[in-house]
Amino acid sequence: MTDHVKYFSNSLSVGGLIPNFSEGSIGTSENPFQNIFISDEVKLEESTPGMQMENYDFYKLRAYLKKIQRPNKNTKRILTAYEHGTPLTGFGTMGAYSPGENKVYLVSGESTATEWYYIDCNDNKVVGYNLGSFSFDIKESGAYNGAVYCPANNKIYFIPSRQIKSSTKLHYIDCGDCGVMKSYNKSPQTNLTGTVSVTAGTNAVTGSGTLFTSELVDDQVITILGEDFSVTVINDTSLTLSSNHVVGASAVSTVKDDYVFTSNSPYSSGSYSPKENRIYLLPDFRVEIQHTTWHYIDCDNDILVEYTHGVDLSKIGNTSNQYSGSGAYSPTEDKIYIIPARSAFRNTWMYIDCSSNTPGNAAIVEYNKSPQTNLTGTVSVTAGTNAVTGSGTLFTSELVDGQVITILGEDFSVTVTNDTSLTLSSNHVVGASAVSTVKDDFIIAHNAFAYIGGVYSPTENKIYLSPYDQSLYANWHYIDCLTGNLVEYAHGVDLTKISSSAFAAGQYSPTENKIYLGVTLQAYKEKWAYIDCNDGSVVLFNRAPQFKLTGTVSVTAGTNAVTGVGTFFTSELVNNRLIVIEGEDFKVTVVDDTNLTLSSVHVAGASGVTALTDNLEFSGRPFSGTAYCCSNNTIYLAPYSQRAKSKWYYIKITSAPNCSQDFGSSILVNK
Repeated sequence: MTDHVKYFSNSLSVGGLIPNFSEGSIGTSENPFQNIFISDEVKLEESTPGMQMENYDFYKLRAYLKKIQRPNKNTKRILTAYEHGTPLTGFGTMGAYSPGENKVYLVSGESTATEWYYIDCNDNKVVGYNLGSFSFDIKESGAYNGAVYCPANNKIYFIPSRQIKSSTKLHYIDCGDCGVMKSYNKSPQTNLTGTVSVTAGTNAVTGSGTLFTSELVDDQVITILGEDFSVTVINDTSLTLSSNHVVGASAVSTVKDDYVFTSNSPYSSGSYSPKENRIYLLPDFRVEIQHTTWHYIDCDNDILVEYTHGVDLSKIGNTSNQYSGSGAYSPTEDKIYIIPARSAFRNTWMYIDCSSNTPGNAAIVEYNKSPQTNLTGTVSVTAGTNAVTGSGTLFTSELVDGQVITILGEDFSVTVTNDTSLTLSSNHVVGASAVSTVKDDFIIAHNAFAYIGGVYSPTENKIYLSPYDQSLYANWHYIDCLTGNLVEYAHGVDLTKISSSAFAAGQYSPTENKIYLGVTLQAYKEKWAYIDCNDGSVVLFNRAPQFKLTGTVSVTAGTNAVTGVGTFFTSELVNNRLIVIEGEDFKVTVVDDTNLTLSSVHVAGASGVTALTDNLEFSGRPFSGTAYCCSNNTIYLAPYSQRAKSKWYYIKITSAPNCSQDFGSSILVNK
């Protein structure tokens, strides 16, 4: 027993090699991170890593988590409404948790806002803070999309979306300076040749001695007397600004940003690399993702850095939202796995190897997402077309619609016609004649946001992907951070209880060892979901206590018109409120006291039964993210469409001791 304690305390280091456990020892030879038996007699050394993963040790962290989780087998979760008390508009996404201040900063999507807001986790109050002069830097709605906390300098960096093209300035919250917003330059700048003039209130610029065609490209940003614009070049002495110059200028010098962004919203999220102290921006829209250069925030110097990623761009889709989920950091590998959305069906996925980077450089590594199987026979397809003909093939028995095949290095999802004919999701570029092909064994949603985000389980060493359009598939996926492989698992959930476009991102609860999946349209369903990281099972739970409606209801099978007897629908329900009739749940549209319409047809039908509801009220796509507050064991749901409602929500985890404030607030917990 003493030897085991010594071994765990001194010999296991993430920075070194993972030991190969023999059969019968702690863990298994296949995965030593799984099934580690910790009895009350074994006193493993416990510790939490520093906020930059200093002294990270998987086993010591696991021992710490097991200690605080052991008394919490019967914890309860309560979805709690609170009145935010502020007339709010323009909120886009969740920001980030500031552990020193015990605040959750929200991100506004409104360019005209003079105040942004945070949630004070001490009393659940929503508090406004003034942007001051920085409100003039934010020119477009949707300027930022989320935020990432950097523990090394105690700052929260907003992830630029439209802001990156429309202004020379980016912004962060200095949590060590009373939460003051500050700015930094998004790009190095270069002086342009000659001088420029523009009349106040117009956007036509005339140059003198200028070389616009050789020194600028369309969409590049220039600054004229402190006002920033992207440009459209006409000739060497004429260009058009993206908006009118307010004060005007006459024969003045100007500067350009060296970095050029052609998409209005090039990035959708960011992920923190703790050992490098960088925040990698993850590309979204098709123009930016097809660039050879991407960007990260250097948190040591408050600068945006451009790097050449080296990715084979033919392996990435050219439609928007390819990677609009986010990244998930694996501390055992020191990698950031980029979670694909629309690109999830493709055979090639990517991660950032944070252990091998140098200043101004980043190693983006491609890996195959799925095992593959050879198909019977051979296939042919004409270059520039998508109709495939097989010879000796068995498409109907070996493939299903949406499955991915690879023909001469090009990946496509398929629609099967018959045993010898199928259609590719896009044209084959080079064509092929009588060649063999392979299929991906995993089936992932195509032409859809398969996954949005992922959450690391520190006790299992896995990254669970949060199923958005993948939600209605029988199999979901996680990344095994020991092997780096994507793993398919049968979640076993009753799919009638799951919505389309159900989940996005999520939150690890360290006191319970559970991952709560962030709800999008699943918010309207009776049950929400968490992943039990003790055994990897997906568990559904009632989102709120329910009560009986007055009277009884009836509905014919296969229809959505409900008739009530002795009911008071107008006073007991509102539109979009949940109703449960004989185990089937719906949103409602109230007609009158005895008539309502369900959001979809009732499958089985019901006659003279009691219906159930709860008192939750949501709007549109209610939430856009989550943040975990260590001090009160609370998961805050970020208002998206819900911002217009008087009530916002958090999940309160009861009867659980609080975890260490130092435990991975931004790295392992807040994702």
